Amino acid sequence: MGFSPENRNITNALKNNPVIADQMKKDNIKDKKFIIPKVHEEKTKTYTFTMKPEVRKKLSELSKSHGFKSDSSFLSFLIDHVE
Repeated sequence: MGFSPENRNITNALKNNPVIADQMKKDNIKDKKFIIPKVHEEKTKTYTFTMKPEVRKKLSELSKSHGFKSDSSFLSFLIDHVE
């Protein structure tokens, strides 16, 4: 199936309409800027504490299910966001 002149006329008409052309330009992904947020990691210090084995297992399951790289980063996130 080739490109028909009728389709070209429709495309030109849409481009010549300022409202539609403006909307097409706004919808163009190339015109939008994509900003990746920076991650501000703080230096950490090693601490040792005890917990029940069942709690440790649940902690590991929760951190993995929420996509954290470690159990300690999950705990840090939870503590930082407690109101």
